[in-house]
Amino acid sequence: MINKLLLCLVGLLACTTIQAQSLDKVDSLLALLPKEKSPRQLVGIYNLLGKAYQSFDSTKTAFYTSKAIQIADRIHFLEGKIDALNCRIRNFTKKKHFAPAQVLIRQASTLIQQTNYLQGKSDLWHNKGWWHMKKRQYAQSQTDLEKAIHFKRQLKDQEGLGNVYNTLGILFYFQDNYPKALEYYQQCLAIRKTLPNKKNKASIYYNIGMIYRAQGQYDEALKYYKYSLKLKKEIKDTLSIFKNLNDLGVIYHNQGLYPQALEYYLQTLKIAEKRQDQNTVALAYHNLGSVHYSQKEYNEALDYLQKALKIRREIKYWPGITSSLNSIGSIYVERKAYTKALIYLNEALSLAQKINSKRRLLWSYRSLGKVYLELGQFQKTLSFLEKGLVLSTKLTDQKMMASFSISLGQAYLLLKKFSLSEQYLQKGLALATKIKYLKGRSLAASYLAKLYKTTRRYQLAYDAQVVYQQTSDSLLNQKNIQKISRLEAEYEFQKEKEVLNKTNLLQAAKLEKEQLRNHSQHTVIMLISALLLAMGIFAGFVYRSQRKQYRLNRKLTQQTRDLAYHQATLENLNEELTQNHDEIEAQRNDLEYKNASLLLYQKRIEQSFRSARLIQNSLLPTKEDLECLFADCFVLYQPKDVVSGDFYWMNKINKKHVLVVADCTGHGVPGAFMTLIGTKLLDNIVKIERVSHPVGILKRLNHEIKLALHQDEPHLGRFSQGGMDAAVIVLEPKEDEIQINFAGAKSGFMHYDPDTQKIYEQRGSRKSIGGLQLKERKFESKVITLKKGSILYLGSDGLADQNNARKQKFGLDHLKKFLQMHAHRPMAEQKHLLEKALNTHMKNTEQRDDILWLGLKL
Repeated sequence: MINKLLLCLVGLLACTTIQAQSLDKVDSLLALLPKEKSPRQLVGIYNLLGKAYQSFDSTKTAFYTSKAIQIADRIHFLEGKIDALNCRIRNFTKKKHFAPAQVLIRQASTLIQQTNYLQGKSDLWHNKGWWHMKKRQYAQSQTDLEKAIHFKRQLKDQEGLGNVYNTLGILFYFQDNYPKALEYYQQCLAIRKTLPNKKNKASIYYNIGMIYRAQGQYDEALKYYKYSLKLKKEIKDTLSIFKNLNDLGVIYHNQGLYPQALEYYLQTLKIAEKRQDQNTVALAYHNLGSVHYSQKEYNEALDYLQKALKIRREIKYWPGITSSLNSIGSIYVERKAYTKALIYLNEALSLAQKINSKRRLLWSYRSLGKVYLELGQFQKTLSFLEKGLVLSTKLTDQKMMASFSISLGQAYLLLKKFSLSEQYLQKGLALATKIKYLKGRSLAASYLAKLYKTTRRYQLAYDAQVVYQQTSDSLLNQKNIQKISRLEAEYEFQKEKEVLNKTNLLQAAKLEKEQLRNHSQHTVIMLISALLLAMGIFAGFVYRSQRKQYRLNRKLTQQTRDLAYHQATLENLNEELTQNHDEIEAQRNDLEYKNASLLLYQKRIEQSFRSARLIQNSLLPTKEDLECLFADCFVLYQPKDVVSGDFYWMNKINKKHVLVVADCTGHGVPGAFMTLIGTKLLDNIVKIERVSHPVGILKRLNHEIKLALHQDEPHLGRFSQGGMDAAVIVLEPKEDEIQINFAGAKSGFMHYDPDTQKIYEQRGSRKSIGGLQLKERKFESKVITLKKGSILYLGSDGLADQNNARKQKFGLDHLKKFLQMHAHRPMAEQKHLLEKALNTHMKNTEQRDDILWLGLKL
């Protein structure tokens, strides 16, 4: 990004909109000039005019300060001249005219020694600090600014003190010392909060936001940027609003919140185009391209980034050129165009080193590390990534620290250094989670899941996968749920049965105890009755015993009823469980029967397909047939299903050899039927009708296909869209050469010239065989002569159109380069390498179409 350059030019960037405010001040000052004023008052007014124009018209600043110096010299007014010199020093320093600024600094320093003008001294030390900072003499700049603070405190100049603290913050920001810069910015903010100047408040809020953003603390950065934006909108500071909108977009972009980022970037483009400022237009284009890149919309991203690069090269803005080169290189990395990527990335690295931009060095290290990781050059990968981690740690850039840690973890994972990989990935995950770096968190979690799975720590792998997906699939299928439900019911039944048994035992023990007590009471009563002969008392005891026995009997009766009820309930539950078990058994038996039936049908279908494949293969020319005509050959024949919709056919007429390779509509059974029709029609056309010209063969085949499939009679209700693409080659030996007469129906062939060691492509006509065609096109033939040792390559489009897991096709251009690279090898080895390349490309995906590819050496 261009934060440091924008910060250096903060006065210039703000001047456009606040110009109206400054002009109001200028008008009020100019109104004072015609009136009678003392020379000292005129010097003061001219100096104030110089300061008012300083933000947007340096020429007028020079004019009015020169006037002030002339009058001050005439009346020997040292303080007025020092103020004018300070204004001119700041004016020259801002324009990087360091030599004249240094001359004025020396003049002002000489005058300062002749007076005790504290305001002039403090402003001079502040200007010296600015001058040394612009010259990158940071230690001397810090010394000068600390002296300025000393004098500002003596003067109790709060606004001036806040300005010096702000300059010290900028100084340490340039040195990438973010904690120290933040310390001075916070001191500046504390002062500016007490003052009414909204422009200065907005500026310091923005500077603090830049520090938090550089440290990857995005929530804090957003807070301060929005404070700044609110104030800038109040004072209608358009260009500073552009900076705020741009940086808000960058933060949302880094957090993976692309709609919010796009909203802010589009606002910046609108402002930039309205102002017709090429630098800001380029920045808006660059950022829009970056959002599309993050969403893997590479064509749109490349369009915006190339526009930005073109503008930046025209205006020779080197930091921006470096950023654009890095981003374009990253797109070519994602497209696996590594040669192009390295061209852009190495140029970006060279420029970043030349302009000493540490942050752009980080981007170059990260991008180059990724390229060499993809190329399997791990030594270079680790070198760039470790440099990047060290530099990002030094800069306390938590986002880049997370990014480099995750990339190192990925590299060590590929190197099978699992301990180091886990260490870096855990560090990257922790940092990404802390700063809400969503993309980094997702990558770290996915690589940790792979690592834990590889090292058989499956629980940790599962946990990492949950973090990656943020959703958890159910681990139980319906069968397990039914099993658990049944077990829970059985458990509850056993539990209730045990409770009832325990209750029965307690009741029985209590009953026995009660009976023993009753027996004892009865004995006592009898003894007392016998001894006392008190019939009344005896009767009373008998009555009481009978009543108690009655209550006990009632209680026992109720308990017996309750036991019977619970027993009946348990029997019902047991019966229901038995019924459920029987139903489950019946369903299982039914499923087993259906499964057996399906297996039987599957076996019959597979037997039919195998028979069909044998029949289809028997119609194809054998390898021996091909070897009779060609010096060496290979056939890559790989149906998508058991049978194929691709076929090749060969026959000899007199001294001519006719070879046909066709790709029929569809695959599987429909495609196989079309191959049978095509084979039989070719037998009739070539063998019986003796047609040997390629165009004639294609015309007859097209006519017969349409006739066979009733394609010219759609009103009969038997219309079929079946057809095929085909290449017809007629070979005729001519001494040491072979004449090739070729015609194609949306199909062509390639041939390899051993002398030039290059592959040449011959395309067919844009007309298919059969089917409904809106335009009437003609088949055309081509005649070429090839030397012996040349190689013909032809086949169906299934190979070139095969996609990988990323939905990228194998591609005709890639196939052409592959064949050219390996054409010097034996044909059997070529076939092996082609199969290997195809299998690698198809990894983790399925075959989408029938594949047929022939290599024939003349």
